[in-house]
Amino acid sequence: MSFKGNRSQVSRTVSGIVSISSGELHTLTTCNCEIAVLPVELLFELQSPYFQKNDNTITVHNHEGGYSVFCDGKVEAGRETYTIRNYIERSNKLKGHADYKDYRETLLTKPIVLFTKARKTNQESPRDKAFAVIVNTRHPNIRAEIEKGMNNAITSVWGESYSLQTVLLFVS
Repeated sequence: MSFKGNRSQVSRTVSGIVSISSGELHTLTTCNCEIAVLPVELLFELQSPYFQKNDNTITVHNHEGGYSVFCDGKVEAGRETYTIRNYIERSNKLKGHADYKDYRETLLTKPIVLFTKARKTNQESPRDKAFAVIVNTRHPNIRAEIEKGMNNAITSVWGESYSLQTVLLFVS
């Protein structure tokens, strides 16, 4: 895909992630957008170094870059259901400030991937389609919101054990 125009309007593709910006991409998994949504199959195809398929299992490789994947351990891609390995549970119990700091670091270190489904209901047989929502935690706006939310959570439960749940909200 190519676009004509000045440097700030040129689209670049690095391992399949498209970013429109005047700056270069810093890593293969960080684009200059805040949130991206794409079909799960496309994420697995474009980011195959980080999502390794083996039969009906997807292993998330995130030791050198990659993503923090929050899910329930399963995802549908096309007509297949895959078991996810090396993911983070959506609900986590934190027992103190050290757990909080570790969890906060996990949230802010790598882009976050959340899986969601959309259903087209105007057909005779409705079908779900799975999407990956990628949250760029390195983007200043996203990082500030996560830090603000985490700070509000920790000050409200200081000195207590508590549970945090990663939730995806869409606002229209």
